[in-house]
Amino acid sequence: MLMYGKECSDSSVPDRGVRHRAGYPAALRAGYEDTKNPFGSYAPSTASRCWHARSGNRRKTSKIAPLAFLKPTVHLTPTSTRPPLAATLFVVSVAFAFGVGAIFAKLAFNAGSNALSIMTVRTVAALIGLFLLLSWQRVPIAMPAVLRWRALALGVLLCVNTFGMYSAIQHMAAPLAVLVFYTYPVLVTVGESLTGGAPLDGHKLSALALSYTGLALALTTGELTPTAYGIAAAMIASVALTAILMLSGRLFPSGDSRPRTAHMTVAASIVFLIACAVTGEFTLPDSTSGWVGFVGVCISFPLALTGLFIAVAKVGPGYASMLMSFEPLSVLLLAVPFLGETLSGPQWLGAGMVIGAIVLLQYRRA
Repeated sequence: MLMYGKECSDSSVPDRGVRHRAGYPAALRAGYEDTKNPFGSYAPSTASRCWHARSGNRRKTSKIAPLAFLKPTVHLTPTSTRPPLAATLFVVSVAFAFGVGAIFAKLAFNAGSNALSIMTVRTVAALIGLFLLLSWQRVPIAMPAVLRWRALALGVLLCVNTFGMYSAIQHMAAPLAVLVFYTYPVLVTVGESLTGGAPLDGHKLSALALSYTGLALALTTGELTPTAYGIAAAMIASVALTAILMLSGRLFPSGDSRPRTAHMTVAASIVFLIACAVTGEFTLPDSTSGWVGFVGVCISFPLALTGLFIAVAKVGPGYASMLMSFEPLSVLLLAVPFLGETLSGPQWLGAGMVIGAIVLLQYRRA
């Protein structure tokens, strides 16, 4: 192959095992490109192959700017005007999958299960499902040591996010907890603009304001008494998810997000299993409907979690977080036929405003 005007032979490319060692230069790991599947893979780029061919030194290190990891690796550039319609629909479907999981979890709660049990089984199910899927598709699960530890750290943050959200719901009204938690789209969008990602313009501000106002109308029903602990727990969950979404696009090379998601679920599963062993609070449902919810969570959550990080890679953390505002709306809409709840006029108005914000994001002018 020809690189920088010089002929470069593939014969000097190290074998796959060498490429996955911890010492493999980070700058070259970031050059991995998709060559095997539509989600990406760890096949080395032309630049990394030719670096080895020219240098002949596997341990040569690269000079990387101290803040180079802050540069976004998502496909949407700061000059992008809007995500493709297919990508938008994909993110909305991910939000809907999370909403379906919430309905299943409610059925399990009503049958005697608890939050820790639900969090544990759904995370372990995601871990098993991802490993089976990647093995079946022959996608490498192993990651370089640095990337592996980063993914495990994000898995711990995922536990913080989940625990904070459930703690907030336990200590104050669930609608208010969800409303506080959904400040994360604002945090992600502002954080993106401050770290070199998609800029924050008037169009995005309008969509954020419309979406959050709609959520406030849809969720603020009945007596909502805030508590200091509940507000703090919901904000911690919001900040944790903000960090996960932003760092997932900066600490890893572009490509297949599923191997790192699998590593995240490893860390989260270990934490939740230890919590179950220490507290002894793992409880199973005691009715058929509860088991339907229990099994349903084990199906919907792995799909939703995997889809979330694919969505972040497709449209960027900012757009993905704004479109994820459809999740609480989907819970409200699904609760009508499956949980027998009714929606008031203001709630329907709020639902329409959230959908309007999604349409506004999609059909903005270039």
